[in-house]
Amino acid sequence: MYPRTASTLLVPIALALAVAVVGCVVDSGGPSGGAAGSGAAAAGAGTSGSGSFDSGAGGSEAGNTAGAGGMAGAAAAAGVAGTAGAASANSGGAGPVNAHPATVFNAAELDVIRSRVKQKQQPQWGAYQKLLADAGGVLSFNKAPPKKILLVGGPDNTSIARDIFASHSKAAYACALAYVLTGQAKFADQAVAIMQKWQQVGVTLVGGSHAGLHSGSYLVAFMYAHDLLHGYSGWSGTERGKFQKWWRAEILPKSRLVVDEKMAGTDPKQWDASNWLEAALNCMLATAVSFDDAKLRTEIIGRLQKYFIGPWRIHQAPYGPKGKVVAIVQKDVLRKKKTFIQGVMYTGYGTSSLVQAFEMARYAGVDLWNKKTPAGVGYQAVIDQWFRWNYLNEEFHLHLKEQAAGVPVRRNWHHHDNILEVANNRYNMSADFKKFVAKSRPVLGNPRDEYATLTKGDMPL
Repeated sequence: MYPRTASTLLVPIALALAVAVVGCVVDSGGPSGGAAGSGAAAAGAGTSGSGSFDSGAGGSEAGNTAGAGGMAGAAAAAGVAGTAGAASANSGGAGPVNAHPATVFNAAELDVIRSRVKQKQQPQWGAYQKLLADAGGVLSFNKAPPKKILLVGGPDNTSIARDIFASHSKAAYACALAYVLTGQAKFADQAVAIMQKWQQVGVTLVGGSHAGLHSGSYLVAFMYAHDLLHGYSGWSGTERGKFQKWWRAEILPKSRLVVDEKMAGTDPKQWDASNWLEAALNCMLATAVSFDDAKLRTEIIGRLQKYFIGPWRIHQAPYGPKGKVVAIVQKDVLRKKKTFIQGVMYTGYGTSSLVQAFEMARYAGVDLWNKKTPAGVGYQAVIDQWFRWNYLNEEFHLHLKEQAAGVPVRRNWHHHDNILEVANNRYNMSADFKKFVAKSRPVLGNPRDEYATLTKGDMPL
């Protein structure tokens, strides 16, 4: 049970699900909605076309960019973040590039979350209490990040770096999310201060693509916070621009290194299937969405679509009970050390990033949830098998000699539990899966989405 706060600031919010408006209506200090939510009408920029996400190296931007000027103009005129209605998740077309929020939820889902919190409805209510406790606890967080963060030279450096990434990004995301749900400017100001400090210090990461893996995994929540704070008047365009410039110069290139190494060329047989790639792609897509970068969003969604062109990543193998053929992710499932077998845990690493990226693609109008490989393997089967291995202790029919010698399979790893809420929301999962999610709430999703129960729990399709 989480402590309940009697004085929680929430006000009635009309559920106008057809109109996507970022701002919440509060007595003071909150973001404002208004006419800008109607998008391009105020500036007469026309309608959005249907951009192609089929090209891994860019594709057509036409569908992404058409209408963007109108939405931006309407937002500027009203002084708020204008958003447009989400594209159909099954349309395959391009949603507007500057619709916000569009990382951890979209505007229609935000309305549902607000309504449920107002009514103290589960599962959001309990998760909301945890959020308020977390956000309140970091209002005094004022740690400056080190100017140089090493991700080479040994595991100690990596562990220290990840702790820095996770503590700062979680604090900023918690505060930004608390602001969106309460309208209290103190939370937005703290989120801005935490993120801005990284730019002010001029943090640099040392470690090449290793830096891309770990920043993509543990710092991505900065992009969620940035997305949620669109339209917040307390973060000036000048200061926001400085932060974006620093992120593009220091963080985004590290993610690019990972993608260029792991997914080079056009031959999937040459691609390196690993959780590194998922972390980098999720970070790059969150950046594209948050920064209104149509070209980057097109590229990354195109790369995500290529997960289904063959068995290079999503595959089947006889690793289930008694050698049953089950859905797996290539390469990561094979991982092991002398002291423990990592295959189940690393399946979770990659998948926890991928489910977040799939949601951002859905908000852009591209349904990857129901896409399948030529062999008929979809991601629901991968998630279901990971769940059975990780939580139901189903036989992991791999590295049998090592297991017989007493080397354990690392299971019951809860850091990837954002998978549970997102998958439970997008698929009709098994009764065992649904029961486990219900008893585990609010789930942990650190570092992909610590508040997945709040943002995704039982969201209407």
